[in-house]
Amino acid sequence: MLRDAVGHAAVIKESGLEWVIVRDPMLTDGPHTGEYRVGYVGKNSGSKASRADVVDFMLRQLTSDEYLGQAPMVSY
Repeated sequence: MLRDAVGHAAVIKESGLEWVIVRDPMLTDGPHTGEYRVGYVGKNSGSKASRADVVDFMLRQLTSDEYLGQAPMVSY
């Protein structure tokens, strides 16, 4: 599974497109809170996030360059 994740990330990075790879921990069915943190795997990241909050972050990336070319992790 890890090899596949590395492989698809490489394809995205080499595509020539603008991209953000959003990483998430264990997803919950909790509510949208808007109070998540954005870090990186192993750095300022937690172990859970609601699907609603991850989607919130993803939608915000459509109009933001803040994490362009990065792979941030959304969590609590």
